[in-house]
Amino acid sequence: MLRARLFLNLVPFLVILLATGVYATVLFSRLTSSVDTTITRHHENLITLQKMGDALSRMDKQMLLVLARKTNNAVQVLAAQGATFSENLKQNLHNPAVPHSTVLGQRLEADYETFQVAAWTILQEEKLPAQFEEYEHKLLPARAAIETTLAQFRRLHYGDRPRRSGNRTVDDFLDDRRLVRCSRDRQLCLLSTRTIHS
Repeated sequence: MLRARLFLNLVPFLVILLATGVYATVLFSRLTSSVDTTITRHHENLITLQKMGDALSRMDKQMLLVLARKTNNAVQVLAAQGATFSENLKQNLHNPAVPHSTVLGQRLEADYETFQVAAWTILQEEKLPAQFEEYEHKLLPARAAIETTLAQFRRLHYGDRPRRSGNRTVDDFLDDRRLVRCSRDRQLCLLSTRTIHS
Protein backbone atom coordinates (compact mmCIF):
# COMPACT_ATOMS: atom_id res chain seq x y z
CA MET A 1 0.00 0.00 0.00
CA LEU A 2 2.81 2.37 0.87
CA ARG A 3 4.56 1.61 -2.42
CA ALA A 4 1.39 2.35 -4.35
CA ARG A 5 1.05 5.71 -2.64
CA LEU A 6 4.67 6.58 -3.32
CA PHE A 7 4.22 5.62 -6.96
CA LEU A 8 1.06 7.71 -7.27
CA ASN A 9 2.86 10.65 -5.69
CA LEU A 10 5.67 10.36 -8.25
CA VAL A 11 3.37 10.09 -11.27
CA PRO A 12 2.70 13.89 -11.55
CA PHE A 13 6.43 14.60 -11.43
CA LEU A 14 7.09 11.97 -14.08
CA VAL A 15 4.37 13.42 -16.30
CA ILE A 16 5.77 16.92 -15.87
CA LEU A 17 9.30 15.67 -16.61
CA LEU A 18 8.13 13.83 -19.71
CA ALA A 19 6.16 16.84 -20.95
CA THR A 20 9.15 19.12 -20.37
CA GLY A 21 11.40 16.76 -22.32
CA VAL A 22 8.98 16.57 -25.25
CA TYR A 23 8.57 20.36 -25.29
CA ALA A 24 12.33 20.91 -25.17
CA THR A 25 12.85 18.44 -28.02
CA VAL A 26 10.24 20.16 -30.22
CA LEU A 27 11.57 23.61 -29.32
CA PHE A 28 15.19 22.79 -30.17
CA SER A 29 14.09 21.07 -33.37
CA ARG A 30 12.23 24.19 -34.51
CA LEU A 31 15.11 26.42 -33.43
CA THR A 32 17.60 24.34 -35.42
CA SER A 33 15.36 24.42 -38.48
CA SER A 34 14.94 28.20 -38.15
CA VAL A 35 18.70 28.77 -37.84
CA ASP A 36 19.38 26.57 -40.86
CA THR A 37 16.78 28.45 -42.92
CA THR A 38 18.16 31.84 -41.90
CA ILE A 39 21.76 30.90 -42.67
CA THR A 40 20.76 29.41 -46.02
CA ARG A 41 18.83 32.52 -46.99
CA HIS A 42 21.70 34.80 -45.98
CA HIS A 43 24.13 32.68 -47.98
CA GLU A 44 21.85 32.70 -51.02
CA ASN A 45 21.47 36.46 -50.75
CA LEU A 46 25.23 37.00 -50.61
CA ILE A 47 25.54 34.89 -53.76
CA THR A 48 22.96 37.05 -55.55
CA LEU A 49 24.87 40.19 -54.52
CA GLN A 50 28.07 38.69 -55.91
CA LYS A 51 26.36 37.78 -59.18
CA MET A 52 24.94 41.29 -59.51
CA GLY A 53 28.39 42.79 -58.94
CA ASP A 54 29.93 40.46 -61.53
CA ALA A 55 27.22 41.22 -64.10
CA LEU A 56 27.63 44.95 -63.51
CA SER A 57 31.40 44.70 -64.04
CA ARG A 58 30.94 42.79 -67.30
CA MET A 59 28.46 45.34 -68.61
CA ASP A 60 30.76 48.21 -67.70
CA LYS A 61 33.71 46.47 -69.34
CA GLN A 62 31.65 45.99 -72.48
CA MET A 63 30.87 49.71 -72.57
CA LEU A 64 34.57 50.47 -72.35
CA LEU A 65 35.18 48.11 -75.26
CA VAL A 66 32.47 49.92 -77.22
CA LEU A 67 34.18 53.26 -76.59
CA ALA A 68 37.50 51.74 -77.62
CA ARG A 69 35.89 50.24 -80.76
CA LYS A 70 37.03 46.75 -79.80
CA THR A 71 33.79 44.75 -79.68
CA ASN A 72 31.02 43.64 -82.01
CA ASN A 73 28.73 41.78 -79.60
CA ALA A 74 28.01 44.49 -77.03
CA VAL A 75 24.24 44.20 -77.51
CA GLN A 76 24.23 40.46 -76.78
CA VAL A 77 26.52 40.80 -73.77
CA LEU A 78 24.54 43.70 -72.33
CA ALA A 79 21.25 41.83 -72.74
CA ALA A 80 22.59 38.61 -71.17
CA GLN A 81 24.30 40.31 -68.23
CA GLY A 82 21.34 42.63 -67.75
CA ALA A 83 19.05 39.61 -67.46
CA THR A 84 21.40 38.07 -64.89
CA PHE A 85 21.47 41.28 -62.86
CA SER A 86 17.68 41.69 -62.97
CA GLU A 87 17.02 38.08 -61.97
CA ASN A 88 19.33 38.24 -58.97
CA LEU A 89 17.99 41.66 -58.01
CA LYS A 90 14.47 40.22 -57.93
CA GLN A 91 15.62 37.32 -55.75
CA ASN A 92 17.39 39.72 -53.42
CA LEU A 93 14.38 42.00 -52.98
CA HIS A 94 12.10 39.06 -52.17
CA ASN A 95 14.47 37.48 -49.66
CA PRO A 96 12.92 37.76 -46.16
CA ALA A 97 16.35 37.26 -44.59
CA VAL A 98 17.40 40.80 -45.53
CA PRO A 99 16.24 43.33 -42.89
CA HIS A 100 15.25 46.91 -43.77
CA SER A 101 16.09 46.42 -47.46
CA THR A 102 13.04 48.15 -48.99
CA VAL A 103 14.64 51.58 -49.33
CA LEU A 104 17.93 50.13 -50.54
CA GLY A 105 16.07 47.93 -53.01
CA GLN A 106 14.19 50.86 -54.48
CA ARG A 107 17.42 52.84 -54.73
CA LEU A 108 19.16 49.91 -56.42
CA GLU A 109 16.35 49.51 -58.95
CA ALA A 110 16.42 53.23 -59.79
CA ASP A 111 20.20 53.35 -60.20
CA TYR A 112 20.21 50.21 -62.32
CA GLU A 113 17.52 51.67 -64.58
CA THR A 114 19.70 54.77 -65.02
CA PHE A 115 22.67 52.53 -65.82
CA GLN A 116 20.68 50.57 -68.41
CA VAL A 117 19.34 53.70 -70.11
CA ALA A 118 22.85 55.16 -70.34
CA ALA A 119 24.28 51.89 -71.69
CA TRP A 120 21.69 51.57 -74.45
CA THR A 121 22.07 55.27 -75.28
CA ILE A 122 25.80 54.69 -75.79
CA LEU A 123 25.08 51.75 -78.10
CA GLN A 124 22.62 53.78 -80.16
CA GLU A 125 24.93 56.78 -80.41
CA GLU A 126 27.52 56.65 -83.19
CA LYS A 127 29.78 59.58 -82.35
CA LEU A 128 32.51 58.88 -79.83
CA PRO A 129 32.42 62.28 -78.05
CA ALA A 130 28.71 61.86 -77.32
CA GLN A 131 29.24 58.26 -76.21
CA PHE A 132 32.01 59.24 -73.84
CA GLU A 133 29.92 62.09 -72.45
CA GLU A 134 27.08 59.66 -71.71
CA TYR A 135 29.48 57.19 -70.12
CA GLU A 136 31.26 59.73 -67.93
CA HIS A 137 28.27 61.72 -66.72
CA LYS A 138 25.50 59.09 -66.50
CA LEU A 139 26.68 55.49 -66.70
CA LEU A 140 29.72 55.83 -64.47
CA PRO A 141 27.90 57.66 -61.63
CA ALA A 142 25.10 55.08 -61.84
CA ARG A 143 27.59 52.25 -61.50
CA ALA A 144 29.25 53.93 -58.53
CA ALA A 145 25.85 54.30 -56.85
CA ILE A 146 24.99 50.64 -57.52
CA GLU A 147 28.30 49.47 -56.07
CA THR A 148 27.70 51.56 -52.95
CA THR A 149 24.20 50.12 -52.51
CA LEU A 150 25.46 46.56 -52.99
CA ALA A 151 28.06 47.22 -50.30
CA GLN A 152 25.30 48.47 -47.97
CA PHE A 153 23.34 45.28 -48.64
CA ARG A 154 26.41 43.26 -47.65
CA ARG A 155 26.71 45.22 -44.41
CA LEU A 156 23.16 44.17 -43.54
CA HIS A 157 24.52 40.64 -43.33
CA TYR A 158 27.84 41.36 -41.65
CA GLY A 159 26.58 44.05 -39.28
CA ASP A 160 28.11 47.53 -39.12
CA ARG A 161 31.68 46.37 -39.62
CA PRO A 162 33.38 48.53 -42.25
CA ARG A 163 34.17 46.81 -45.54
CA ARG A 164 36.80 48.13 -47.89
CA SER A 165 34.74 47.35 -51.00
CA GLY A 166 31.96 49.81 -50.17
CA ASN A 167 31.34 53.54 -50.61
CA ARG A 168 33.28 53.95 -53.83
CA THR A 169 32.90 57.24 -55.66
CA VAL A 170 33.01 58.23 -59.30
CA ASP A 171 36.59 59.40 -58.87
CA ASP A 172 37.51 55.94 -57.56
CA PHE A 173 36.20 54.33 -60.72
CA LEU A 174 37.93 56.87 -62.92
CA ASP A 175 41.24 56.23 -61.19
CA ASP A 176 40.65 52.47 -61.17
CA ARG A 177 40.34 52.35 -64.93
CA ARG A 178 42.90 55.05 -65.66
CA LEU A 179 40.62 56.70 -68.16
CA VAL A 180 42.36 59.31 -70.22
CA ARG A 181 40.77 61.63 -72.69
CA CYS A 182 43.06 62.91 -75.41
CA SER A 183 42.65 65.00 -78.49
CA ARG A 184 43.90 63.59 -81.76
CA ASP A 185 42.55 64.53 -85.17
CA ARG A 186 39.68 66.29 -83.34
CA GLN A 187 38.48 63.01 -81.87
CA LEU A 188 38.37 61.68 -78.35
CA CYS A 189 40.24 58.53 -77.58
CA LEU A 190 39.78 56.35 -74.53
CA LEU A 191 42.60 54.45 -72.93
CA SER A 192 41.85 51.70 -70.45
CA THR A 193 45.03 49.99 -69.37
CA ARG A 194 43.30 47.77 -66.88
CA THR A 195 39.77 46.88 -67.93
CA ILE A 196 40.08 46.36 -71.68
CA HIS A 197 43.27 44.32 -71.51
CA SER A 198 42.26 42.30 -68.45
